[in-house]
Amino acid sequence: MLRCIIRIQLGVLLLAVPLYWAAGLTFKWSSVGGQLLIASVFGAGAALSRRDRNGVPQAISAITLLLTAWLILGPLQYLAASWNRPLVDAYLLRADGWLGVSWPAIDRWVAEHRMARHVLGLAYMSFLPQFVLVPLVLGWVNRPRLWEFVLQFQLTALGTVVLFALWPASTLARHGIHEWMSSTDAMQQMFAVRTGALHVLDLNQATGLISWPSFHTSGALLVVWSLRKTWWFWPIVLLDALLIAATVLLGIHYAVDVLGGIGVVGLVVVSTKYLTSPRTVRVRARHSVSWLLRPAQ
Repeated sequence: MLRCIIRIQLGVLLLAVPLYWAAGLTFKWSSVGGQLLIASVFGAGAALSRRDRNGVPQAISAITLLLTAWLILGPLQYLAASWNRPLVDAYLLRADGWLGVSWPAIDRWVAEHRMARHVLGLAYMSFLPQFVLVPLVLGWVNRPRLWEFVLQFQLTALGTVVLFALWPASTLARHGIHEWMSSTDAMQQMFAVRTGALHVLDLNQATGLISWPSFHTSGALLVVWSLRKTWWFWPIVLLDALLIAATVLLGIHYAVDVLGGIGVVGLVVVSTKYLTSPRTVRVRARHSVSWLLRPAQ
């Protein structure tokens, strides 16, 4: 599984380089170097602690690969935005109407419940720290699941980027709906890339551009799934239920974005569980052996 994780990162990197060039995008290399330095520090920590029999080497190695995955996969959203496909906001808003979502009613409720608004905001901001928590827990209690989590994180990120490239969306603010957490900076960057005004990507200024599907929803559910059967499960269920609710109640995402995020992580979890199951591995190995032993025609 570790080899598969590294191959995905290298494969995506090799495929993305000519695409960035074709799209006229380049990087502020000092920002790339800064993030590489952070990943290198964790990598050195993993190497220095590799002889320890506790969970430290596994946890630090997983954090290192999550950092390199984010460095490689994160900028892909700008590449996806540069494709400049038609926005699908009108369809998403219509889908919310079919679901019975009333944005004026949601806005009134959030305005009347100040404490709930603050709690939802804190839950939403807990997203990135959770990706450090998972390695720290699973490094000690379930190392195979730790590497499964890293693999599923990469596939989830790739899945959301591909869907964003095909069906890009902006935010509810374009329809006059109030945002309790502003996405102005993200939308400015997205439209600058779409119009060709932004050519140099500064990773220190990078932010999340993806609306459809909700990567916050996918990531939160992936964390919940990975921490099942641990002491952290129920606290994380509560926290991420608030986080997913916040994506809609705070006006950050369309309600249908959440359904898209659920679909992405569901597909990733089911497919990776199948592909890494002992039975599937044995079948693939048996087919490989039979092919090698097949007499030449």
